[in-house]
Amino acid sequence: MLRPEGRLIVLLLNPVSDFFRRKLRDPSSYVRKMRHAELKGIEDVIAESFQVHSEYRLGVKGDLIFASRDDSVAILYIIRGSMKPIKKDHAA
Repeated sequence: MLRPEGRLIVLLLNPVSDFFRRKLRDPSSYVRKMRHAELKGIEDVIAESFQVHSEYRLGVKGDLIFASRDDSVAILYIIRGSMKPIKKDHAA
């Protein structure tokens, strides 16, 4: 559990990236063991409790690693969140 002012950072592999799809074709790759690759669904669950901001980062092509926010080459999907204010029940 986070403190009320706590922040959350989630780093996910980007399943639409060329890197991920290439790894998925390899029968011995670790990405084949992933159970949840639906980024929108994961973000929606996090957004129930957090104000979220997401972005694609870290491009990879072959041996080249570079800054990128292009979802076809960025291997990371980053979700940053801050706790939503707790709603107080005034029905007492």
